Amino acid sequence: NANLPADVAADANKVISGWKDGSWDVFSGPIKDQSGNVKVADGSKLSYGDILGMNWLVEGVEGTLPS
Repeated sequence: NANLPADVAADANKVISGWKDGSWDVFSGPIKDQSGNVKVADGSKLSYGDILGMNWLVEGVEGTLPS
């Protein structure tokens, strides 16, 4: 995108390339919850069932889940 700084565009292109070739997965660890607890260890990734059953928010997300 012409509106992005060059370093941001380069990082975005790395992520897009990783999605396309399968080398990057947003659900790969390490992933922490809002309290800083490791929910997905480094080198592990969430399964489809784990993703569907998530009842926690990731680190950096503000808000709460409905009860």
